[in-house]
Amino acid sequence: MPDFSQPLAPIVDRDDQVLRYLADYRESGRLGHPTDENVAQATGLDVEVVRAAARSLQGEGLVETHRRSVGQISFGKLAPGMNARTGLWPRPEEAVERLLAALEEAIRGASSEEQRTRLKRVREAVLVDGRALAVTLAGAALGPALGLGS
Repeated sequence: MPDFSQPLAPIVDRDDQVLRYLADYRESGRLGHPTDENVAQATGLDVEVVRAAARSLQGEGLVETHRRSVGQISFGKLAPGMNARTGLWPRPEEAVERLLAALEEAIRGASSEEQRTRLKRVREAVLVDGRALAVTLAGAALGPALGLGS
């Protein structure tokens, strides 16, 4: 069984494409376990490339795979947090950074000085007093989606 508690190693493009598909598949709520052939068809990768990615990802403890029939592989569980790893969802810290970037953009595009002042206050609250709180809140909001608890 993969050890999902270990830090995640860098992922090569081939592996990243497979992980992205698997994360999308899981998020879509579809039932069953996609096969290497499903992944190959969806990603445009050759089935042998998908199988090589499956071996690599299984070896790194990032996914579970199962043999179905002669040569065919099905994908099972993903390591918790794989959606964040593939860039589908941000880590809480990234969510806060995105919030701050959006606030900066909103400040620049504010239609009035009053609106600009309010947005600056929000930005300052996050920067000065609330960064840790914002990260905690983002983590609570993102955690279930990332497989990190409820």
